[in-house]
Amino acid sequence: MWLAYVLLCRWYFPVNEQVTTCPGKWPLIGHAHKLVNKKEAFHNLMAFGEYSAKIGDVTKFYIGPMPFYVVTEPEDVSTIVNKCLDKMFVYKFIEPMLGKSLTAAEVPIWKRNRKFVELCFKQHILDDYLQLFNERAERFAETLAEDVGQGEVDLKKKITRSVLETSVMTTFGINLDGKNEMNDNYAKAINDSLNTVSDRIYKPWLIIDTIYNLSSDRKKLDKALETIFKFSKETVLLRKTEHLQRLQKKEDFNHKGGFQSVLDVILENSMTETESVFNDVELRNIMDNMILAAFDTTIYQMLYVLICIGSSPEVQDKILEDINSVLGKDKQLKSNNLSQLVYLDAVVKEAIRLYPVGPMIGRHTTAHTKLRNVTIPAESSVIVHIWGINRNKRYWGLDAEEFNPERWLDSKTMPKHQAAFATFGPGRRGCIGKTYALMYIKATVVSLLRKYKITADHKKMKVECRVMLKPLSGHLIKIEKRNK
Repeated sequence: MWLAYVLLCRWYFPVNEQVTTCPGKWPLIGHAHKLVNKKEAFHNLMAFGEYSAKIGDVTKFYIGPMPFYVVTEPEDVSTIVNKCLDKMFVYKFIEPMLGKSLTAAEVPIWKRNRKFVELCFKQHILDDYLQLFNERAERFAETLAEDVGQGEVDLKKKITRSVLETSVMTTFGINLDGKNEMNDNYAKAINDSLNTVSDRIYKPWLIIDTIYNLSSDRKKLDKALETIFKFSKETVLLRKTEHLQRLQKKEDFNHKGGFQSVLDVILENSMTETESVFNDVELRNIMDNMILAAFDTTIYQMLYVLICIGSSPEVQDKILEDINSVLGKDKQLKSNNLSQLVYLDAVVKEAIRLYPVGPMIGRHTTAHTKLRNVTIPAESSVIVHIWGINRNKRYWGLDAEEFNPERWLDSKTMPKHQAAFATFGPGRRGCIGKTYALMYIKATVVSLLRKYKITADHKKMKVECRVMLKPLSGHLIKIEKRNK
């Protein structure tokens, strides 16, 4: 009986025995015992990547009989992300939330839709966003005046409101300023949705759709999705109607706020008076994908950058010197001076290297995939371990786990392979909003540091993976008014 079980598992889950297995495997359940306790699960998942980086090769861990291959070497990473475009099965867990149009899309659909999304992030469109980023950064900085001298404060709520208002403007072209209750409810709905999705990973029995659909987690997800879908459905229908009316009247597109939102660009390029590339559900799904990418990821990237800056007075002083040297005391960021803030760029990238919002991405091999030293069998699950890649000491040095922005200023200390910095997801399905996020974060840092001195300690921070990397504790920031 035991032999039959083993043979069945080997047939259904092909395994390359030459790949090193991570420590801690138990009979029958594999490494599942390391993921049941959510408090320990993140550290154990990160340990799988750290082990792969330590031995310098692919490793594997098991959930029951199912192997998951862990990749942290840049050359192998590049092979996986460019040859294996299919997402791992766990991405099906987010289909109720985001549909099958982008993040969880099958390759042919993703290729079609990606072409339209790429149009939304052309440099001239991003340059137009910069003025909005400056304005929002100033408003956010002003909201922190009440936190001056109050000791350590939690900025998550204020960052969330600011980022959501900005993201809705750039994504949908809708102004939610001052609608705090609506903003908070929308943000809570997204957070609840992501939490229920991540629970399916930490509660293996919920992987089975039949069990999950009867669970309280599914009820919680459906309730959260009502809020998310109500907003995106109403907004998409409104903007489609406006666009169709303009087409019928032969009117020029009057962009709200002086820039093209993502929805503006997609409608202009996918819809005529008589035809539309996307039906209402597909368009809504694309927009839900875009708002999540613009909103939830940027919140935590912003928070980690501020915490890292607050952890080093010397770094903070150097950023201010950089700002004053390029911009003076009151000049705003513009497309022609943004690239001159070299030290600020180094600081932002170093912070998100240490704390990547998406610490892992999953791919599925549809064919045998040859890497440097091993071949991963077809129909296998592969984890591109961003956390392990970004902290790989062979590429980033013995101080890879330290916050050291200077490493970005010396070509001798930088890895030669592009995939060694994997925060935005290397390869063809990588994050298309990378430049958007960096511009927005930099604008916020400029406004903030001109007014305040901030103090924090990233080494005290405890984080967890709830689809995205989120802080549990130790993320408080002290704000003091900066002497002019």
